[in-house]
Amino acid sequence: MNFENFINIVLVFLSSLTFAGLIYLLILACKRRSQGKFNKIDKRFGRLYFSRAELFDILEKHIVVIESKKPCLTTLDPWYEIIFSAADGQMTITEFTQKLKKEYSSGPPPELEAVVQQHVRALKDIGFITLTDKPKILPYYLQMPSSQQDQEKAKRLMEEDGFIKKTKASQNF
Repeated sequence: MNFENFINIVLVFLSSLTFAGLIYLLILACKRRSQGKFNKIDKRFGRLYFSRAELFDILEKHIVVIESKKPCLTTLDPWYEIIFSAADGQMTITEFTQKLKKEYSSGPPPELEAVVQQHVRALKDIGFITLTDKPKILPYYLQMPSSQQDQEKAKRLMEEDGFIKKTKASQNF
């Protein structure tokens, strides 16, 4: 079996998992890999709201981040996909963790909160999400996948907000 066939089998397997099943597998993988790495919980950090800071789209059922600072598309690992998709600015990190905990019928793993916080920090550090003290309404162009947006409206709003620079063609209007 070559590597490409192996990846296809893994992708088919992952696409058949439920949300809770996927979370459980991710926790197990993180727990095995980390050897206790996810044990630090910051209660103040948990009170922050998290929101998307980059455009995104869906490609073959996976999130692809469209980076604004450079011409780059970035795929996300499953944990990061879950957090990025939930980053609507209306939920604190702790509220999100509580929502995840309800997905476990036999109780969540004890390190779940620390795992979520570590992954949120990583997304923040690379600029894919922002953290605020208060809820935030996302602009139109960050609320949904790019392919589902009215492209002219999204472009106009991004230019008005300074998210992207105005092009010469749009400055003529």
